[in-house]
Amino acid sequence: MPHLQANRSCLQCKQPYESTLDDPDFLVSSASDMLCPACKQHYAADLMKEALQRSVQKLCMLQERRKKQ
Repeated sequence: MPHLQANRSCLQCKQPYESTLDDPDFLVSSASDMLCPACKQHYAADLMKEALQRSVQKLCMLQERRKKQ
């Protein structure tokens, strides 16, 4: 019987999951390696949402500056 890789427990939801460290994911930090796939996807979506919000804020600031000129 082959040795099975030990399952890990997600830091967020505490559910067990198999490690996917063989699948590099460069969009998220290494802290996400301790999350199950569902929580990892949610974490990545939150990061992208925050980045989009910052971009929109910068765009609005640039538009306000142009209006003042």
